[in-house]
Amino acid sequence: MMQDEREAIRYRRHQHRARYCLLMAVLPLMAICTLFVAHKYYFPGYRTGILLPHHHDVMGHGVGPALVSSGGHRVVASVGNSDGPLLVSWNLSENKIEWARIIPTGSNLLGVTPDARAFLYQTPDRRLHFAGTENGIDHDSFQIGHPVACCVFLRTGRMAAVQLADSDHMLLLDYSRWVVLGRIQGYQGLCFSQLSADGHRLIGISSPWDGTLIDLRLDKGIARKVFRFSRPSSVAVSPDSRFAYFETDPTGFFDAATLGCIDITTGRRVWWIKEGLTSDGVGAIACASGGRRVVASRKSDIHVWETADGSAKAYIADAHGGWVRSIVPLGDGTAVITSGDDGAMRVWDLDTLRELSAYQIEEVANRQVKWSVETRDGVKDGTTPID
Repeated sequence: MMQDEREAIRYRRHQHRARYCLLMAVLPLMAICTLFVAHKYYFPGYRTGILLPHHHDVMGHGVGPALVSSGGHRVVASVGNSDGPLLVSWNLSENKIEWARIIPTGSNLLGVTPDARAFLYQTPDRRLHFAGTENGIDHDSFQIGHPVACCVFLRTGRMAAVQLADSDHMLLLDYSRWVVLGRIQGYQGLCFSQLSADGHRLIGISSPWDGTLIDLRLDKGIARKVFRFSRPSSVAVSPDSRFAYFETDPTGFFDAATLGCIDITTGRRVWWIKEGLTSDGVGAIACASGGRRVVASRKSDIHVWETADGSAKAYIADAHGGWVRSIVPLGDGTAVITSGDDGAMRVWDLDTLRELSAYQIEEVANRQVKWSVETRDGVKDGTTPID
């Protein structure tokens, strides 16, 4: 009798221990599944791709992404300001600000047309505004009804591919008549899109967490998955649209970031490097020098790599007094212009890695913008009224 009771007690203890071990094993899996579902269905950043500071946080930190005209002579940029985001147009040939205007808080600067005569921005009421680069005056506006994740202007006609942030639709928009010509459905939160050299394809990443490299045929509305990686930060496409260069952290949140090159045609890795990168990763990236170099930023530094094999060419330490927000090639690509949190835009020669000029907004007060330009010939300053 006593022995049977001892066996029963021992059996119940074993059952309790087994249940406890099973519970301890299941709880972490349940936590991981809960986080995954929350990121996918409830956190808006997963679906919309708005967690990318170099694309959408353009109004709160210094100078936002610099948008360069096709000729490389004019730059439209957004600057943080207490009265609202300030748009300024720098004339790089004459080294001065041509015009300045304040737009509603929360607006996003989306892009410049291929002919460099107009630019597009969206206000918080979800209207798209079309304004001239020469004077900054609105030509027209269109109520699109959705926040825009990214916008790419096409080379044929007066069309733009507009990716909606809260939908899996991409609109083909005729911005001369504000007519929607077509819709492409399939990839929600497409970001980092760049137009191919032939003008018929868009190369982009589906979302900042999913990280699928997409090759989208605009003429046929067909999307092809090229490569998948985790936590991409930036992407740049070679001039011949054959290679894509990007930064990602494939193994973990605290591990070293990776800079890689993918053959878009075959979907295979060309080279993969981690030297010189930390968990801070790359903030902005661009393909320059006719496709021979990749220029990327890490915090306030600028790094240059050779695209042939990914070998590091050199880097510029403390290029800006804060994070570098954008890198855009100028002219033939031997020089790039960068913008950062210090409120300045700087032009760099990639052959000598020397600073050619610096464009700085000194003060915004009394409806005036006080600015200065520093070149090898000296310092030029002036004021421009805010329209």
